[in-house]
Amino acid sequence: MVMKKRRITRGLLAGCLLLSLAVGGTALAREPEIMSNLGNITISCSIYPNQAGVAGVRTGISQSQVEEVLGAPRSVKYGRGTMEYSYPSRTLLLVHFSPEMPYVLTDIKTTNREDATVDGVQPGMAETVLNDVYGQADAVWTKEYESPKIPEEDNQKNHARLDETIYEYHANKTTTLAFNVRQGVIREIHVHQAEGGREEV
Repeated sequence: MVMKKRRITRGLLAGCLLLSLAVGGTALAREPEIMSNLGNITISCSIYPNQAGVAGVRTGISQSQVEEVLGAPRSVKYGRGTMEYSYPSRTLLLVHFSPEMPYVLTDIKTTNREDATVDGVQPGMAETVLNDVYGQADAVWTKEYESPKIPEEDNQKNHARLDETIYEYHANKTTTLAFNVRQGVIREIHVHQAEGGREEV
């Protein structure tokens, strides 16, 4: 089994946006801003920082703020300068970048169908809602399942079941809201803030 990742071209994305608008979709109110991320890669940013949250929390908040909203985690896994909070169908990563700094939330992943973004998008919804709510994604990736030794017919069935598409919406050079889609359905929502993101909130 081989997983191949590729990025969809901008031309295709533009076509998707035009199609969305033609059928009544609504693009984001924010005018996309072009900038370089921390890896010096040029990106567009099409959502506001306050939209990059899910389940009532967003990256950059403190440990106490997380627990105030979500309650105590079911379990905690400790690493070097990190704490991973586990809740039902949801994991959060908190980091402190130096001993004198408090822990802050930097990563949220959820498959919980009761969790929603600030704009009401939840796991289990059809991927078409993304264009309706956020407009054209800033980046789109695909993960393709390949099993070259099996019959092509079976390989195609695996593609249909297992291939994934990730839609990314950037809030700034450090913070991203992403949606993992399989078989046309949102399976996971992922919010990530790279180191240095506290300055961009």
